Amino acid sequence: MDKKTYAIEYPDGEYENILLTHAAEKKVPIQGEIEITSKCNFGCIHCYADQEKSSMNPVLFMRIADQLRQNGCIWLLVTGGEPLIHEAFDEMWIYAHSIGLRLSLFTNGSMLIDKKISVLKQAPPENIEVSIYSLSEQTQRIITGSAQDINSLLSRLHSLKAVSRIVLKTPLLTENVEEIDKIEQLAKENGFSFRMDAVIHPALSGDCSSVSHRVPADKAASVVMKDPAMREQLRESNSHNRLPFETEGYLFPCSAGKYSFHIDNEANLSMCSIYRNRAGCLKEESFSSVWKRLTDLRETKASPNKRCSECKIKNICPTCPAVGKLHNREHDYIDEYICQYTHEIAALSGIKLL
Repeated sequence: MDKKTYAIEYPDGEYENILLTHAAEKKVPIQGEIEITSKCNFGCIHCYADQEKSSMNPVLFMRIADQLRQNGCIWLLVTGGEPLIHEAFDEMWIYAHSIGLRLSLFTNGSMLIDKKISVLKQAPPENIEVSIYSLSEQTQRIITGSAQDINSLLSRLHSLKAVSRIVLKTPLLTENVEEIDKIEQLAKENGFSFRMDAVIHPALSGDCSSVSHRVPADKAASVVMKDPAMREQLRESNSHNRLPFETEGYLFPCSAGKYSFHIDNEANLSMCSIYRNRAGCLKEESFSSVWKRLTDLRETKASPNKRCSECKIKNICPTCPAVGKLHNREHDYIDEYICQYTHEIAALSGIKLL
């Protein structure tokens, strides 16, 4: 008799929600990011990652990758710095892919040479997010200190389109705000997705000069909210907690320490890329022991200031304890720019505050 197989079909997105819900309940580190180097060939005016420049040992990377799989990790983002600058990127990437990790890559695209493209075709990432700062060489140099041949980059990305989802992403800056529509249109014309980072943060070192490049909150909101689908998505997000677990009353209103994590180039395990609390170092301890410490910290209760706890639009506010820390303040610090920006996007989306 032939053995029958059965498949359970879920509506779009429901399977992932079920998976994340169970991961949160069991505290399984199902997704995370690993910074294999802090070195970069760009010197961006808005970059938050201004720590000491170094790269992860490839043998250490492979050991960590093995431990991640053993502890239930499925999705791993490889980032930097500029990850493609790492001398052992090829072998590290292929190894992580070979043990079953579903990889994504953040890159500025400048080092997507033929050899790297071959590696990515051999071990395809689920997503490749490529930072595009400007279509003007002059503005590109102002923002990054380097030039980027957009046409050449697009050609190289097209060669990867068959094996990976390509995302062009752009930070919203005073220097490029007038180009955002053109960059988004470029993405659409080439069949790529588009993402914009609207809020610029201070650097990890505490240097706040990067926030001078923020677009005024009302203008930033108008750029972000011009898409009707985005307005509808925001209204939906405001109506309920967007995460599959309770966040009310906790210090961390996100997935960090529940089922997600960040590992820096020195193998320190932290909540996320901008909250570098360094729960422990994976050079010295196992992932499981440091992860346990991180999940315990995640359960920290908080008594947020009344202004935030009673806010009618807190579900769509992009603030968090990391913002206060980056500003060299307390966890409940209110970044007035973020507060104004959130109220602006709420108003443009038709969200009632009363």
